[in-house]
Amino acid sequence: MTGLLVSVRDGDEACDALAGGASIIDVKEPSRGPLGRADAGVWRDVVRIVAGRVPVSVALGELRDDATWPEGVEVLSIHFSKVGLAGYDSIPGWRDRWRDTIRGLPDAVRPVAVSYADWRTAEAPSPREILETGREFGCAAWLIDTYDKSRGDLLSWVTMGELETWIADAKACGMTTVIAGALSANSIPPIARLAPDYIGVRGAVCRTGREGRLEADLVRQLRQSLDPRAPSPHGLADRLQPDAPL
Repeated sequence: MTGLLVSVRDGDEACDALAGGASIIDVKEPSRGPLGRADAGVWRDVVRIVAGRVPVSVALGELRDDATWPEGVEVLSIHFSKVGLAGYDSIPGWRDRWRDTIRGLPDAVRPVAVSYADWRTAEAPSPREILETGREFGCAAWLIDTYDKSRGDLLSWVTMGELETWIADAKACGMTTVIAGALSANSIPPIARLAPDYIGVRGAVCRTGREGRLEADLVRQLRQSLDPRAPSPHGLADRLQPDAPL
């Protein structure tokens, strides 16, 4: 069954995402780009609130902007991290620099390979190159996303047939598949039928777009649309207050 990855920008949103039934909490700052890195203090708040209930991932930003693990920051219970490769399509050394970034991660943090469906707009390596390189580097998962959120959702850039092939290829490599990219209510159901491991959202669970406020009810509705058999997490928010002791 396809799980739900929800991107949050602070501890309050992490609380609401958990209350709605998110399978993975992903931390990023949407005002800083498609993979905008949140401040380390936000990471700590989210980890404290999640308290091991579900995995936590963090976005590090774009590699060209020195998207590496912050020096001196040790945050326990972060499971995955991801970095974008926008601007590296014609730079021969991108593989070496990406490898160095992966080697700089804490031992417990697994790298995620990120491909942009609009990779030509992003001037990034092709999805095929990133998948093959990510497998070589031991990436735990492959995220297919979009770089320019203003120019349509994922299905504006890739056909369902292409997406189905990419998901199958990633699974053949032993990599978890995560499909995201400004997904709308109309595009999520057909993508879910391709059985990716996770669908990733932000704007779809915010009332006023990806930089608006996340709402638990929207997370809950989407989670239950992916798996109608899933128990409703209604009432969980009462037990997950941001300032509650852990």
